[in-house]
Amino acid sequence: MPIDRTGVATAAVAASLALDLLSKVIEVSKPVQQDEWLAAARREADTLRRAADEDVTAYNVYLQCARTSAGPEEQERALRGTIEVPMNAARAAVAGIELCVAMADSVRASVTADLGVAAALLAGAVRGMMLCVDANLPATAAHDLYYEAVRTERRDLEERANRSVSAVVARATSAESR
Repeated sequence: MPIDRTGVATAAVAASLALDLLSKVIEVSKPVQQDEWLAAARREADTLRRAADEDVTAYNVYLQCARTSAGPEEQERALRGTIEVPMNAARAAVAGIELCVAMADSVRASVTADLGVAAALLAGAVRGMMLCVDANLPATAAHDLYYEAVRTERRDLEERANRSVSAVVARATSAESR
């Protein structure tokens, strides 16, 4: 029986909703860069919505390979799909958090908390996506160039997400206390 929902898909949907909230923040705040920022938020939200479907497909392909007599190359390709999709989704979510940072000083006070919520949801989604990468990565040909490249980028994405969300939440908290 095919799987219809995965951890990555759920995190990607949550992240796309966070970017929809960010779009509302942009529309309410009407910054000079409104068109540019709205386009970026919508682009990343679309990427995340596609990633939700792509992850379900990738996981089902992986399961099918595991259940059949697929050769090692086909199994490795399927396994890498379960890693690449969450990595792509995490890149989009981190871009969304970094957009929150870029616009933090341009947000109206009435939606500052929403900006913080969007950033926090995006950071949580990145963490969830990285849990899935961590679960699948050890099954790859350990310590080859692919493995090391993913580990390095995965660490970088999570650090950027954590650093950025902390900056946005700090700004949102200080704006609310004024």
